[in-house]
Amino acid sequence: MVIVGGTLHGPGDVTAAAEFNIYCDAEAARTVFHSPVTKTLLPLCVTSTAVLDYAVLDQLTASPTRAGRVMQAILPGAFRAFRQRLGIEGLIAPEAVAVVAVLHPELLDTQRFYGDVEVSGGVTHGATVLDRRRITPYQPNMDVAVRLDASATIDCLLRAMQATV
Repeated sequence: MVIVGGTLHGPGDVTAAAEFNIYCDAEAARTVFHSPVTKTLLPLCVTSTAVLDYAVLDQLTASPTRAGRVMQAILPGAFRAFRQRLGIEGLIAPEAVAVVAVLHPELLDTQRFYGDVEVSGGVTHGATVLDRRRITPYQPNMDVAVRLDASATIDCLLRAMQATV
């Protein structure tokens, strides 16, 4: 199971501590974290290193196809929204990064951690907690992406989008 959400080290995108996907249903996320299935967590701070910049916009909107015209219509607004809301000069697409990670796991560096979700804290509700201590009483329960080959990931995304444009 690949989980797109949480954060390894860094702020959340909904609160100072929580990422949107985990925050929206922290109790369900906690149940998944504690489940015995094999899990890989793709945290926001890692997936957001693959930023689609304005050069991508030019490449994708150059197509005269119907899909190219759709991209020409929607991508400029998406770029504006990311700049205004997050202060990013580009787009991040964690779910698209997850698809690439499933198809090309060699683009990720992962480490085993024990992970949990804060469900009772007011300020920290929905925060992911990864036990990174050298000696811990908990057994690791998931692989966590700690690094992503952002350039190769963006290349995969562009090739896929251009194939459908």
